[in-house]
Amino acid sequence: MKLVELGNTRWKLADYTDHTLKFLGHGIGLNDLLLVLGQYTEEQVIFASVASEDVNERLEQRLKEAGISYIQVHTRRSYGEVVNSYHHYQRLGVDRWLTLIAAHRNQKGYSAVVDVGTAVTFDLLHKDGRHLGGWIAPGLHSMQDALVAKSSRIRARYDAPREALGQSTEDGLYLGCKAAVQGFIQQAYEHVRDTVSEPVLWLFSGGGLDSLDIHGIHNVQIRPHLVLEGLAVVADDL
Repeated sequence: MKLVELGNTRWKLADYTDHTLKFLGHGIGLNDLLLVLGQYTEEQVIFASVASEDVNERLEQRLKEAGISYIQVHTRRSYGEVVNSYHHYQRLGVDRWLTLIAAHRNQKGYSAVVDVGTAVTFDLLHKDGRHLGGWIAPGLHSMQDALVAKSSRIRARYDAPREALGQSTEDGLYLGCKAAVQGFIQQAYEHVRDTVSEPVLWLFSGGGLDSLDIHGIHNVQIRPHLVLEGLAVVADDL
């Protein structure tokens, strides 16, 4: 079967066969995804999406037209030992939900999950599987785009400057937003250090990790496809 993570900005595709997950690629735009999926018309597609309902409906319609069977995975109140902390459990993004499921799969201690993308999120998972809550903030590029949208005099750059201090507005904007994301992660680390007395496994995921420094955090795993890992766990029960 094929697993699809449909995000706010881009999609990811993986093959899941015989309990083995193989990342196939990523892209931007529904049309490109459908072109790729068209190569696998004999396989089932399982997808999780934080995109708009319009995008999800168009994806489902195109999959039907192509004769591709599919299942969309949604956030639940609980899955096995993993328990959603939200009172309105459906409001927890399915991407965050799946990272929690993946985090608890083979980890019986506390887990902290940080996903860096369009948004940067932090979630803390108790060793018994209870989601203890988390934080959400704009990602680096989202922060830049928000400020650029408010001013005709500012432009954004998306490659990292070499200097630590910006010597142009564009460099200063990039470095300031990067510092904000870095501070978000540091605050999360300090919160966990001060409130959890037991060892915590830190899982980092998402496409925005390359520009960040996480060397000061101990017991770290880089899991770039953590959402897809969680989707594979759920797929085993479908």
